[in-house]
This record gives sequence, structure tokens and C-alpha cells, in this order.
Amino acid sequence: MTVSDNVKIFIGWSGDLSKKIAIALKELIPNVLQFTEPNLMSHWKILIREVAGAK
Repeated sequence: MTVSDNVKIFIGWSGDLSKKIAIALKELIPNVLQFTEPNLMSHWKILIREVAGAK
């Protein structure tokens, strides 16, 4: 992994409270782990397409 490579992190949620936590984690994670790129995902089908590289 080179310095320019980012590790993608997918954060999902299932309710109002967990969505608030997911948003907070999305903001926190890059401050702790600068090589990460967190993404919020509300549907797992979207996640599967993202990981597979499908459009």
C-alpha cells in the first residue's frame, strides 16, 4: 500500500440512533486513521456493488 492509497470503510446502520452513531464515526475515523475513506451505506446492495466495482 502506498501513501496515496486509502482504505475504504463502509459504515451501515439500521435505525435512527445507529445512523447518528454512523455519522459520528464517519467524521471521527479519518482523524484517527488518516489513510481511511469512510462511506455511509444505508442499503447493503449498494455496498455489494461498490465492493464489486459495478455501476
